Amino acid sequence: MHLKLVQIAANSTEAELFRDFMLKGKEKRILKSLAKTRPVDLKIGKNGITDNFLVEARRILERDGMIKFSLLCEKQTRKKQIISLEQKLGITLLAMVGKSAAFNLLK
Repeated sequence: MHLKLVQIAANSTEAELFRDFMLKGKEKRILKSLAKTRPVDLKIGKNGITDNFLVEARRILERDGMIKFSLLCEKQTRKKQIISLEQKLGITLLAMVGKSAAFNLLK
C-alpha cells in the first residue's frame, strides 16, 4: 500500500493526492449524485476569478457546503481555474461535466 502511494505521489500533484484521499467512495458517490442535479451557482465570466466572485462563493459554501460553477470555454483555462478555486476556497473537485464543475468544502 505504501509503495502504491509513493508511486501515485510521483505522478500526481499535491492537490490531486489531497483530493483523492479526503472522501470515501460512498460519500463521494452520494455527493456526486447531489451535484449532478444541482443548478449552477456561479458562472466565471470574462473577468475571471475576482474578489467579489470569491466572496459570493464563500457565502454559498458556508450555506450549502457544496458549490457548482460554470467555467470558461478553453480546456486549459478550465484546469487552471479549478486549481485556483481549490487553493483559494479550500474546496475539492467532486465532478466535472463539460463546462460545469461541482466542488465540496473540505472539513
